[in-house]
Amino acid sequence: MWWTVVFILIAPASFDRADDSQTADSAAHRPVQSLLDDLDDPVWRVRETATESLIERGPALYDAMRVEFANTKSYEARRRMRRIAEEVYVTEAVGPAPAFLGIQRDISSTPDPRIPGNAKSELVRSVITCTAAERGGLRSGDLIVSLNGDWITDSFPAKGFVQWIADQRPGTPCRLGILRGGLGFELRNELQKLTTEQLARIEFDVATQADDPRVSSKGAGILIQRDVEFLDLRTGDLVLAIDRKLIPAEDAKEAFDAWVRGESLASDDGESEGPGDKKKGQAEKTEQVRSLHVLRGGEWLKSEVKLGHRPPRVETRRVSETRGNAARDFRIWWRETFDPTGIVGPAGAGKIDADFRRRRPNVERP
Repeated sequence: MWWTVVFILIAPASFDRADDSQTADSAAHRPVQSLLDDLDDPVWRVRETATESLIERGPALYDAMRVEFANTKSYEARRRMRRIAEEVYVTEAVGPAPAFLGIQRDISSTPDPRIPGNAKSELVRSVITCTAAERGGLRSGDLIVSLNGDWITDSFPAKGFVQWIADQRPGTPCRLGILRGGLGFELRNELQKLTTEQLARIEFDVATQADDPRVSSKGAGILIQRDVEFLDLRTGDLVLAIDRKLIPAEDAKEAFDAWVRGESLASDDGESEGPGDKKKGQAEKTEQVRSLHVLRGGEWLKSEVKLGHRPPRVETRRVSETRGNAARDFRIWWRETFDPTGIVGPAGAGKIDADFRRRRPNVERP
């Protein structure tokens, strides 16, 4: 099977990435010869898009590519043809490689302050150019908090998100829920000095995920309706957790009112939802420290991406023995079928042709 690579503010909205998605879609329907011509385009992004689209065509492109390889004077075009042929050959032999989203993740275990309770997230450190993630509109600093409608939690941890991507084939669609921007913080010490009468003056509405997609699907939120003069709460702030526990989706108002009166908020399953809380069945030894987990601002975005393949320029740490054997077989096939004189490849690494400048294919990369 061959694939197509593509990956506010309160109401959910999809990314507007018309230029990139239309470019990828149009490339998927263009003639093979037109795409082969683009392998020598002065613009790196055009060459990269053509490379990906040609890989998707499969073995049917071999004949046209063999003629173009013999006729072109561009080393860059020839180099890319070898990459294309290798990906097609190995995929035919052993199946497609694992799908690739195209982000570099934060590997820190420190929870992001914008995410409350037992919710987790994937922090995007950087986005790799010309991958599903870039076409889906992801940016550095984004928080991926849900995959296909499931929030990343203790029961579906971040490593589950990574494994799900690795288990898919290129071309698999997925839906990402993303939080962009915003400030997360916890109010603790300030609360200890306040009386029940003061807390009761907080004006709020209950918000569910249907009202505000920043709210976890596992709970509810308390949306502040007016600035609180005696506390660092502003109009529009969203309280997502109380005493480090998610606010129950049902009876959220009653739960908040009870908390104002000094009553403890119990989680649905009896387990603590945040760091430092007592484990299930463990007796309380100290008085509960009151806290509010607040999200100020932030945009909620939904991105529907089609997972791609790992670009050849992105090295992988491990290659399976099966794929390694197929890659070795490819080198023999390549010399016999395309390149008997070794213009491109390890045997011809020191050779050049008329277009020496194309040996630096990434000079104009954005």
